[in-house]
Amino acid sequence: GTPGILTWQQGIDITMTDCHPNNSVGIQSTVEDGVPDIRLQSSVDTGDYCTVATTAHGATTITTVDDDAAAAHFAVVADGNVDIDGLVVTLDAATSIALENDTTVTGDFTVNGDTVTFESANADDPALLLINTTNDNQAARFRIQKARTDTALNNDRVAEMDFVGENDAGTSKQYGKLMVQALEVDDGDERGKMRLQVAEFDGTLTDGLVLDGQTADGEIDVTIGAGAASTTTIAGTLTMGSTAAMTNAGLLSVAN
Repeated sequence: GTPGILTWQQGIDITMTDCHPNNSVGIQSTVEDGVPDIRLQSSVDTGDYCTVATTAHGATTITTVDDDAAAAHFAVVADGNVDIDGLVVTLDAATSIALENDTTVTGDFTVNGDTVTFESANADDPALLLINTTNDNQAARFRIQKARTDTALNNDRVAEMDFVGENDAGTSKQYGKLMVQALEVDDGDERGKMRLQVAEFDGTLTDGLVLDGQTADGEIDVTIGAGAASTTTIAGTLTMGSTAAMTNAGLLSVAN
């Protein structure tokens, strides 16, 4: 080639002009189903290759093979967007699917699997951040919803948050739970119950704070502590209604 000009080596060079977009192709391959239409073999190891196979309905499978290990990675290096019309993507890797760089999802993101796990070996991580940047008086929300397929029942658990750690034997133990129940589900008489539980003595989860919605409008009953030996400490003044009733020294604040 011309000095200083990059010359590409070419195995096949096809040039077509004046083609009709609906009935012209550069290469036509019709192969019996079950046999790859195209096989791309590594020049380093003949046991490493990639195949492309098309069958009925235009279903196409790209298969990568590494005969010595499991390193036949499939990468798409795009100098631009990767667009898939009518996006329905199934990622079925042999082990796991890794997003090696920071990934941003600009649309709504729905996961239909049973478990979503965030794991990190760094201190104070992983962190789940909900950030609202709108210039108004509203905030970000963390919403847990129970949506039964049949009629809801009294005392249904609406949401639970479990707090799990380990003991000094390395055994997994639950040290706390936050639970919300639908105490009453009658239409127009819905009442909730919130329970804050902690492990006590032998690891048993016990209610330490309970909030019960009542039948009277604007009324919520609160239970603090568990058992007659439990101690409830109030740092400041105990106020009954709008009247200071007892000081933090344990003295009554009113003559009555």
